[in-house]
Amino acid sequence: MALLVLLSVHLHSIAFGLMMTGSRARRLVVALIGWTALAMPFYVRFEPWLPGITALMLVGVAVRLYDLAMEKEVLPAWRRVLHASVWIEMRRTPRIAPYFHRRSVGALVVFGGLAAAGIELVFSTQVFLLRWIGGALAAYASFSAFCALAMLLWSALGFALPRLHDHPIKSRTIAEFWGERWNRIVGAWLRTSCFMPLARRRMPRLGLVAAFTVSTILHAYLAWAALDARAALYWCVFFMLQIPLVFAERALRVARWPPALGRAWTIGVMFLASYFFVEPEIRFFDSLR
Repeated sequence: MALLVLLSVHLHSIAFGLMMTGSRARRLVVALIGWTALAMPFYVRFEPWLPGITALMLVGVAVRLYDLAMEKEVLPAWRRVLHASVWIEMRRTPRIAPYFHRRSVGALVVFGGLAAAGIELVFSTQVFLLRWIGGALAAYASFSAFCALAMLLWSALGFALPRLHDHPIKSRTIAEFWGERWNRIVGAWLRTSCFMPLARRRMPRLGLVAAFTVSTILHAYLAWAALDARAALYWCVFFMLQIPLVFAERALRVARWPPALGRAWTIGVMFLASYFFVEPEIRFFDSLR
């Protein structure tokens, strides 16, 4: 049954990708109809992991249907389907000769191992601080492993992907962490769709608030679908907290601090704030037992 649910989501993305033709108004209507599928995760409770995975897939479809609706021109059918079916930006990703992305193999092994170690730490102890550290490690490493896998697969298929994840632990500021290094898949979309339209109107601060607000809504949906309203509230706190933190570090001129001190600030503050992200994550892991 769970596999049928995931297959139906995939077929949904293909069907609506194909339907994104005609005028922009027509495509917006199609996107709105496609977004009604976002209710699905709240009704597929056969397995504890299924609502979260289903929600993750569907929010990706919703974001990509928005992209296709806002396009100035209709893209070829294969591009529309590909873009709607994966989280990664595929509208104009250039084709290249397929090749083996060797560096991704090492990253996949290292970060996959670290993610497994983090999850094992969550499962093996009831000490709060250790579980917190394990959850933070699992969150950081699992997404790094996912990006390595994506680079490996799409390179083999002959697509030149941009950098998806750029060593976030090297960030010297929180703004650099979110704006340049962490999850460039979503980060680039938020910059293009939320930040830049306001920044071009000389309202960069409002653009920053808009980007984090949209990110908060997307993550709150995922947490609510996977767990409950309490989890959604925790993730809302985590992502909205980034706004005053970015403004605070600008006032403190953290970008001008020595590199080591800037990295210590970023890692320390992000770890403390991560409690609100990790707490629902730990509860999700516990539900899988």
